[in-house]
Amino acid sequence: MSRNDPRDHIKHAAMNRFRISLVMFCVILAALDGFDVLVMAFVAPSLAASWQLSSSALGALFSAGMIGTAIGAFILAPQGDRFGRRPLTLFCLMLLALSMLVSVFTRDFLEMFIARLFTGVGVGAMLATINIMITEYANDRRRSLCNAGMSVGVPLGATLGGLMSVLLIHQYGWQAPFVFGAVAAIVLIPVAWWLFPESLEYLIEKRPSRALERVNAILPRLGLSTLSELPEPRAAHVTADRLSDLLRPALRSRFIASCIMYFCIMMTFYFVSSWTPKILTDAGLSITGGISGAMLLSLGGMIGCLSYGLLASKIGAHRLAGITMICLFSMMLVFSNMGYQPNLLVGVALTLGFFLYSAVTTLYVVVPIVFPATLRGTGTGIAMGVGRIGAVFGPYLAGVLIDLGWSREQYFLILATPTLLAAMLLLVLRPSKVELASRQVSSAL
Repeated sequence: MSRNDPRDHIKHAAMNRFRISLVMFCVILAALDGFDVLVMAFVAPSLAASWQLSSSALGALFSAGMIGTAIGAFILAPQGDRFGRRPLTLFCLMLLALSMLVSVFTRDFLEMFIARLFTGVGVGAMLATINIMITEYANDRRRSLCNAGMSVGVPLGATLGGLMSVLLIHQYGWQAPFVFGAVAAIVLIPVAWWLFPESLEYLIEKRPSRALERVNAILPRLGLSTLSELPEPRAAHVTADRLSDLLRPALRSRFIASCIMYFCIMMTFYFVSSWTPKILTDAGLSITGGISGAMLLSLGGMIGCLSYGLLASKIGAHRLAGITMICLFSMMLVFSNMGYQPNLLVGVALTLGFFLYSAVTTLYVVVPIVFPATLRGTGTGIAMGVGRIGAVFGPYLAGVLIDLGWSREQYFLILATPTLLAAMLLLVLRPSKVELASRQVSSAL
């Protein structure tokens, strides 16, 4: 490892003001994504009344955003490996601003569906990209905490956006939250242009035009001197067919394991988060009680995400991820077998949310580092896209099992079991002895 390689400095030096600002900005972008992808849920009652939409039509509008996030993760996010993380992030912000603004002027179901689809595309690609940027610019000690902050941003943006939407809809109608989202994205574009750098990993490994000049423009912001030449690339050479590169023997098992893990965790996550209000009301709680139970999941989740980030560097990111997934399985069984008395529900829902959201955070921490820099956007994006398929499949499977007359305990067991599979797959993602030795050498230098 070269002493002049800024990537070594990033891994081991303390986080300076620029890097902290970049992470905070990525959290803000994640919050915007959380609001944009869930805004449909906030405007649904008013929009349904205004357009006389059926429940199935509303369901399709909800699904449009999710389908879009899968497309964005599968197709758009990998373009960051080809054209860079910075231009992709700016493009996603412009896409979000335009699609949210177009939503204001939609006149029927089809127009809204298309607008929501494009919003989802922007969200899916941006989440993958900012996850990679945090992974590449955070140091080894704080990387887990920084990615945990990003995962908190999504539910935080959804929660604050929901409160804002209630006020806006009451005053100005269902179009107002879309205006708010568009304005927020427009405001963030110049901030991103000024603050958001290109990935050093991308510039050094891919060596696009003016790579050395662009690296030297970033280094002073990191507190480093400029370079006379670029450091040697470390990643393996990639071809134009990045999927084939990911399926080479060296990466195949980790890539497939990452995809399956994302599918399993997102399948379970969206089952619990989508069905909790309905399950609680069917069990005898009021509608307000059901919604309150779902809010407790989110509150516990925010605490869980930050706790994982703080503890991962001490316990080990992979080891703590395995513990988190096993605890999530256990809490789902407890939740499905308990009686829903208010006092008992508070503690159990908070604890379930703690491990539910923490499990998603583990993906943001352990998956991107699996891939070399030249394939990181492609590998992470495809894994996230597979996760979105799980996000659609989980709630659907639950509905089928409920209609078939399965008991709550039975379908919870079926939908909790994938978390155990995800925990076992962590063994495939663990760093090898050679990789650990390489990191120790890098740290010594």
